[in-house]
Amino acid sequence: AALNSTSTAQGKWSITSQNKMGLDADQFALMAIFGLSCILGLVTLRLYVRNNSNALLKIAMLSWYVWLCFMSIFNVAISYTYDSTQTTWTTVYNTTGQIMALTGIVDVAQFAYCRKRLLRLHEANSLFFKVYCVGVTILAVGFGVQATLDH
Repeated sequence: AALNSTSTAQGKWSITSQNKMGLDADQFALMAIFGLSCILGLVTLRLYVRNNSNALLKIAMLSWYVWLCFMSIFNVAISYTYDSTQTTWTTVYNTTGQIMALTGIVDVAQFAYCRKRLLRLHEANSLFFKVYCVGVTILAVGFGVQATLDH
């Protein structure tokens, strides 16, 4: 690994090491942290599905989290090499983040609905999964239109 020293905006010097891919130490550390998050997220998802197979929206939320961790690894590597992809990655991240938030909102609404009516989750899964799918479609179309208008 070669050491490069560069001057920052404040006039201070920072030393970063770079590997053969050209990533600096911070980017390499981010990729390692996201990789560990992916592994732990997958283990958590597997255990949760095994023990709570009726909680579809919570499973969806954990799945989106794992997907974002995988995407983060590729984002760090690709955006370093291709700066022009940063806007696209930002749009994809924002879309996925909003879908995760929607998942949490619909999950809480399902919990409140079931609690008020003394139902179990599996008795309301189909209704709330349909609501969730409509919401995801609306979000995806909205971000698609926004991405089209930005280019």
